[in-house]
Amino acid sequence: MFLWPTEVAQPPTVYVFTGQGSQEPGMGMDLYGSSPMARAVWDSANEHLLAIYGFSIIELVKQNPKQKTIHFSGIKGQAIRQCYIDMTYDTMDKDDLVQPNCVFASHSLGEYSALASITDVLPVLSLVDVMFYHGITMQRAMEHDAHNRSNYVMCAVNPSCISKTFNEVALCEVVEVIAHHSNVLLEIVNYNVEGSQYICAGDLLALQSLTNAAHQKQEADDGYIVLECGFATIPLPGIDVPFHSQYLWAGVMPFQAFLIITILIIKISPKKINSAHLNPDLLISKYIPNLIAKPFEISWEYAQIIYDQTSSPHLDKVLKNWEHDNWTSPEQHQNLAYTILVELLAYQFASPVQWIEMQDLLFSQYHFEQLIELGPGPTLTGMATRTLKAKYKASDDSISRTHIIYCHAKNTKEIYYQFKDEAAAADTDTAADSPATTANTASVPIAAAVVAPALSSGPVASIADEPLKALDTLHIIIAQKLKKKVEEIPLSKSIKDLIGGKSTLQNEILGDLNLEFISAPEKGEELPLDELGSSLSTGDSGALGKHTTGLISHLIGGKTPGGFNLSTIKAYLTKTWGLGPLHSDGVLLFGLTVEPPKHLGSEAKAKTWLDAIVAAYAQQAGISLSSGATSGGGGGGGGAVINSEEFIKFQVEQHEFARCQVELYMRYLDLDPCKGARTVNSEKSNMQALQDKLDAINREHGDTYINGIQPVFEPLKARHFDSSWNWVRQDTLIMWYDILYGRISTVDHEITAWCIAIINRANESLSEYMQYYVDHCDPGCGETYQYRRRVGSSDDCQIKIWFSQCVDRRLCFCLFKWVGSLQWLITLCKICMCLLENGM
Repeated sequence: MFLWPTEVAQPPTVYVFTGQGSQEPGMGMDLYGSSPMARAVWDSANEHLLAIYGFSIIELVKQNPKQKTIHFSGIKGQAIRQCYIDMTYDTMDKDDLVQPNCVFASHSLGEYSALASITDVLPVLSLVDVMFYHGITMQRAMEHDAHNRSNYVMCAVNPSCISKTFNEVALCEVVEVIAHHSNVLLEIVNYNVEGSQYICAGDLLALQSLTNAAHQKQEADDGYIVLECGFATIPLPGIDVPFHSQYLWAGVMPFQAFLIITILIIKISPKKINSAHLNPDLLISKYIPNLIAKPFEISWEYAQIIYDQTSSPHLDKVLKNWEHDNWTSPEQHQNLAYTILVELLAYQFASPVQWIEMQDLLFSQYHFEQLIELGPGPTLTGMATRTLKAKYKASDDSISRTHIIYCHAKNTKEIYYQFKDEAAAADTDTAADSPATTANTASVPIAAAVVAPALSSGPVASIADEPLKALDTLHIIIAQKLKKKVEEIPLSKSIKDLIGGKSTLQNEILGDLNLEFISAPEKGEELPLDELGSSLSTGDSGALGKHTTGLISHLIGGKTPGGFNLSTIKAYLTKTWGLGPLHSDGVLLFGLTVEPPKHLGSEAKAKTWLDAIVAAYAQQAGISLSSGATSGGGGGGGGAVINSEEFIKFQVEQHEFARCQVELYMRYLDLDPCKGARTVNSEKSNMQALQDKLDAINREHGDTYINGIQPVFEPLKARHFDSSWNWVRQDTLIMWYDILYGRISTVDHEITAWCIAIINRANESLSEYMQYYVDHCDPGCGETYQYRRRVGSSDDCQIKIWFSQCVDRRLCFCLFKWVGSLQWLITLCKICMCLLENGM
């Protein structure tokens, strides 16, 4: 046996980078502890910031302090102070670790990370400088009161919560009207998901009007407005800067000058950067900027599009002197790329993020197979999943195109192909199999080992069915979202306390609750979970909602073996444990928090996992379980009592007597009682051989190949057309092309009957149908084409056709047919104008 290392080419991939809205305390620290490369990047940035600006970025991320004091005393302090004044910068090299043909896009601030990691436009330390200056620009643009508060805020808006007809156009009109009448700032600054997610920024008064919650406003002692959740709006806590709005327009020019200085330093530095530091080929058609949501180009048209949106004086000068400065020359190619890139980045933070258009561009023009989000949490993946499902899933299914959406923080194993070897996994599973539990269920929190129930001769004791409690459903939804165990989620805390400042995660949880329950209370994220559960129980049916039903379907489809579907699982729970439909739903709901780490390869493993889930669910729900092996043991009552040993002996005798009777009948009928068993054993070997082949194919090609070669045709979708109006079109077209290609040269009885059959079934729609072929008949293709064109275009549109023939001069048969403006029939009639003399 020879073992050779192999490299597997990645499928066409799109990389998307998360913006500042997904930031959270401690983000990136897991990667800092596990990846030497990530640790080196963090440490270099930390040393740079300590030396230049006097603070530690790692300390800020880990501790999240409310304020930080920089000391300027001493020689080192004076040097740091001078750096703040002069804003001097340093750079470093970075190896090219990214494939050159990948497509990348980013949301808001993630654009800088994308350019630094994909194209090396900005080395890591220069990226740190740019981000620091970006933050200072934002901070200086805002005025804060004594409590460090501003009059601006941002909120998420979901137009679909208002009505199905209230769309993006209607929202834009409402925003414009409020901004016009209030004469304060209000803009849509993030277009995230079409029809369902937009971010608005502006003055508190304007946003309060937008939420339509003027009657619900709360004021502090000093009169400061606290924005609350509306029917279709959710304020974003902790954000008091109107990002991507025109309010920040004044900071564009200073930031632009800073970018030019930084990039020029990178460009001309002989010891660090050469021309490859801005390789336009890595940007053209691969980089999609936030500003205009169009693939990067180096052309006059592209520069004009940017200028039309920004009125940039730099681009104005370039466009006016386009011919004079010879911007189309190869010598100016890189300079023009620098100019366009700087303008895109400078105006980006004061312009809306066109993420809807960017997603449409990715899904429609770039035929990628996987999308990977690089960020601390699944933010852009959620948007992409919703966009794909709403707009592109049907069209992709029609052409068998698949899109896999991953988040680097969540799907590390899938992205890096960190899968266990199949043979090693099989050995591990064999060694770990036991009646109590397996490795797949080791993480299930159960008090004691659960032994699978043995087969029973009697039915299992049924447990009284109870509807699901809203509090339990809420508890599990939050635990599943936070990727924690149920017991790790205290009911005394609110959603806002549990998410740790992640506004995006809070919005996702609230959206899931609105989908699961009939109605959610206002400001539900601020209520303790026990109070929120009581509020949600009003009007709750006690059954699974849309959100949990989808999660359970995904769990069963992705983790259980084929054939072990929802109905099979519920039947097993009922037969083995006596659980009704509602309790079975509770078991599956509880299973969402303890999913198996990998796909369960057999039904036995799936049942073992279910048994462990049942035990944990019973412990939480406070119900007593009895399996089929122990059912019927309790309960008093009258009746005869028999010794168990005598009963078992009696059963054995009865079974032996029945066996003898069966053998007697089989000999009488001359039948082989073992024939069925031998057939079954033979079929088992055949089935095992076929299963081994299928497993080999699956290991070699994966599930994608198996699913891709499934037959598409379904007999139930076939349509059979047998109506006369449809067949007459086919008959007419057959005759039309037979004449065109010279297959009909003489008229006989068969041709005559054919013409009459067509005439008898003709209608007005057939006239219009065939007139199209007459009008598009090219006479240059041959004599038959010329004849058909000439006859079909005849002006004799009103004709009477008589077909008459006398038989023995005593019987006269006359066929009359009036054809109005059916020009296409003129051709058929003139061909058959003279019937055979011995016909009819």
